[in-house]
Amino acid sequence: MLSFSRSNDQQVLDRFQRALDTIEQNVVMEGPFERLDPYIVEHDQFGHQFRLIIFHRESKAWYDSNTPEWSFKQIRDHNWLRRGDTVFDLGCNIGCNSVWYAKEVGQEGRIHSFDPFPWNTAATAANAELNGLGNIQVHMVGIADRESTLSIASTDARILHGADGNKFEVPIRPITSFSGLNPSFMKIDIEGAEHEVSLTDFKPFKSLRSIYLELHEPFIRERGIDPRACLENFMRQGFEIRLNEPDGEIYDPKQRDQNIAHLYLSRTGAEQPVAPRRELVVKNKASKKVALLSTWNERCGIAHYSSFLKLALEPYLDIAVVPLPRETLRDEKDRKKGDEYIATIAPALRDFDVVCVQLEPSLFGLTPAEIRRRLQTVLKNSKELIVTFHSIPPHEYRGLFKETARNLSVRALVRLARHALSVFTWRGMLDDIAGHTRKHKVSAIAHSKADAQILKRILPGVEVRDNPLSYMSESYIEAMDEKVHTSNLPSVLPNLPSNVRFVGVFGFIGPQKGFDTAILALKHLPENYHLLMFSGVHEATLRVGDGVQPYLAQLIRLVEKHKLTKRVHFIGTVSDDDLLLAMKICDAAVMPYLNTGQSASGPANQAVELSRVCYFTRSLQFLEMEKYLPNTFQYFDIGNYIELAQKILLGPKGRDRMVGRLRIVDFPRLDRKHDINDTVQNYLAAAGVKADHRGEIVQLPASVKSARNA
Repeated sequence: MLSFSRSNDQQVLDRFQRALDTIEQNVVMEGPFERLDPYIVEHDQFGHQFRLIIFHRESKAWYDSNTPEWSFKQIRDHNWLRRGDTVFDLGCNIGCNSVWYAKEVGQEGRIHSFDPFPWNTAATAANAELNGLGNIQVHMVGIADRESTLSIASTDARILHGADGNKFEVPIRPITSFSGLNPSFMKIDIEGAEHEVSLTDFKPFKSLRSIYLELHEPFIRERGIDPRACLENFMRQGFEIRLNEPDGEIYDPKQRDQNIAHLYLSRTGAEQPVAPRRELVVKNKASKKVALLSTWNERCGIAHYSSFLKLALEPYLDIAVVPLPRETLRDEKDRKKGDEYIATIAPALRDFDVVCVQLEPSLFGLTPAEIRRRLQTVLKNSKELIVTFHSIPPHEYRGLFKETARNLSVRALVRLARHALSVFTWRGMLDDIAGHTRKHKVSAIAHSKADAQILKRILPGVEVRDNPLSYMSESYIEAMDEKVHTSNLPSVLPNLPSNVRFVGVFGFIGPQKGFDTAILALKHLPENYHLLMFSGVHEATLRVGDGVQPYLAQLIRLVEKHKLTKRVHFIGTVSDDDLLLAMKICDAAVMPYLNTGQSASGPANQAVELSRVCYFTRSLQFLEMEKYLPNTFQYFDIGNYIELAQKILLGPKGRDRMVGRLRIVDFPRLDRKHDINDTVQNYLAAAGVKADHRGEIVQLPASVKSARNA
C-alpha cells in the first residue's frame, strides 16, 4: 500500500529553510544560533520514536545525538502525563520536548509551545509536521508575570539579559493570559525568567497538576535575585517541590547544599477539566480509516480548506491525505501522466473505510470526459464515499437551445454541440456518484443551502448535508497576532503615513472578481484611502507565450486613466498566514464579485471569521452566505462603485494598534451563527462517527504554508 500520511522530508526542509529566510530579513541568526545546512536526526526516547531537524549551532550541540532526556523517563514512570492532557512547554527551543509530549498525550491532547526566538518556534512547527503531529501549537512570545515588549540580542537565549549582538523586539506575555487553555502540566526551561513566572498568581490554572522546572541559578543570581526566592514563591501557592524526580527528596529551604537544578512541582487539589477544549468523545471502538483526496501543498483554496479539515478530524478518524497534484492531472503535454497517477493511487483506496473527495471537477483533468473517467476509477476502488462539492458542474440542458436560437450561426451550433456534450458528461458523472449508493453509503456536503437542494434533487439515495465554508477556530484566530513576527507583509507593503486607511481586495485576478469596481470606488473616497490588492494571476491559467492577462491589463489601464498609481497597490499573492494578516490591517474588506457558479468564497468567509468590516456584492453566492452568517457584512449592488464608496465612508471605524511592524485594525467581534464545529460534525456524521466535537484548530500545519489565495 502507498503511504500518503508522511510529508516528503525534503519538502519539509525546504519550507523550513524558506521560513528561516523570511525571519533573517528582520534579524540575523548569529552566535549559538548561526545557521547550518539543516538535516534530520532520529531519536528514540522512552517509548517514543521521533525525528528532529538540526539547523543551528545550538540545536546541533543539544539534539544531534540520541542523548536520553531523563525528565521524559520520570514523567512517564510517574504517570505525570495522561492521554488528552493539555501541556505548556515554556522554552520549547526546537520542539524536542513538545514532540515527545505530543506523542505521550495522544492526538486528543494539546501541546502549547512558547519561545521568543522566531527560529525556534518555526523549528517546533516544522518538527511537528515532520512527525505527523497536528496537536502542537507554537506561540512566539516570551513568558513572564506581566505584559511588555523587550529588545533582546540574537546571540543569547536569556531574554532578560543584556547581551551584545543584533537586537530585535519580542512580545512578553503574562502566563495568566493563556490560562483559558487549561493546562494540566507545564515544563519551564526559560533561562532565568522562571523567577518572573513564579510571581504569577496560579489560581486561574485550576487543572494544573504538576510542573517540571529547570532552575537556572546563575542566570537568576546575576540579576541580584536569590534563586531560592523563586522556589518560595511556588511553595506559597501550594506546590510541593521535589529534587531530581517526582518522588525524590523534598526541597527544604533551610538546606543550602541541595541540588535544585531539576525540580518536580506537584499541586494537590487541581481540578480535572470538565470539558477539555478538544476532548474526544468517540463512541466507536476503532477509528475509521479515511482517505482525503484533495489538492495539497498548492496555491489553491481547496488545499487550504483541506489542511484545516484534516487537523480537525484527526482526533476522530485515522485520516490520510491522498494528494491530487494539478501539474500532473492537468498536464497538457502528457495527458497519460494523469491517468497513470490515478491508476497508481486507486488500488490503495481499497484499504480505507471511507474516501472523502474534495470535488472541484477541474482538479481531475482538462476535459469533462477525462475528469469523469478518472473519477470513475476512484469510485470503483472506494467503499463509503463523502463528496464535498465546491461547485456543481453544469447539468441542465435548459437555456442552451434558447441562446443558440437567438444567435443562430454555424459557430453557435458548434458551441451548442460542445456544451451539450459537456452537460451530458457531467450528468453522467453525477449519475456515477449516485449509482455508488447501490453498494455503499454515499454522503455529499454542500457549502450553500441552494446547492444542497440541487444535490438532493440530482443525487437520489445520497445523504446531503450543508455548512458554510468556515474552518478557523477561535483559538486560531486569537493566535493570529503571533504570526506577525514571522510575516513577510512588512517587506511588501507600501511605506505610508499613519493616517492612511486601507481598503483590501483578495483572491486571484479574474473578471469574475470585479476588482475594477473597487478601483473606481477609490475615486469617490478621500485621498488618504488606499486600495491594497492581495491578488495575482492564478498559475493554473498560465500558458507558454502568454502576455499580460486581459483582465489584469484592463485593471492597469483603469488605474492609469484615473491617475491612481499612488493609491492602488498591487501586492500580489502572499502566504496563507499573510493573507489573513492582510485582512487584519485593512479598514474595509471588499468582495466585489460578479455572479459566478462558485458555491462559496474562501476569502469572504475568512474575513467574517476574523470579524472584519466587510462589503460584499449582492450576488447569488453572498445571498446564500447570508443564510448562514446573517448581519456579518454589508451589501452593495454589483458594479455600483459609488454605493461602495459611500458605505465605506459611513462604515464603522476600527481601533489601531501596532504589533511588531504591522498596524492591526481591531473591530468588535462578530456574532457568528456557524463555525468549524458545524463543518466537523457534518463530516463525522457522514463518516458514521458519533462524537461531540469541541475542537480547537489553533495552528495551520507547516505543510500547507505556501503562497496561496482562494
